[in-house]
Amino acid sequence: QNQVGHQKNQQQDGSICSKLTSCCSLCTNSNYENREPPSTASMSPLAARLSRPSLATIRRLQGISNRAIAYIIGYLLTYIFTLVFRIIDLWTTAPFGIMFLSRFFFPLQGFFNVIIYTY
Repeated sequence: QNQVGHQKNQQQDGSICSKLTSCCSLCTNSNYENREPPSTASMSPLAARLSRPSLATIRRLQGISNRAIAYIIGYLLTYIFTLVFRIIDLWTTAPFGIMFLSRFFFPLQGFFNVIIYTY
């Protein structure tokens, strides 16, 4: 009877339960959005690992993503000037500035990788 009364109240409000034939579990638990996560002691080991990452895991993932971004930036610094130099050099003589940047940054790829790897 309590659920029936709840359904009638929900139907008068025009919420999602008014569109359903029976009251759903979301309506019976009024504090669904603010509920506490289940304790990991009652979970299987896999479910406990997949529930919420710890602060250490978040920091480790941030470090990995920062290192990946640094490798991409190092790669682009190494090859962008060489690529522009080669494309310009197909049709005409490339300007000295592009040639200098290409010749300066291209050999530094290993240096960038060492700096990123040790950081």
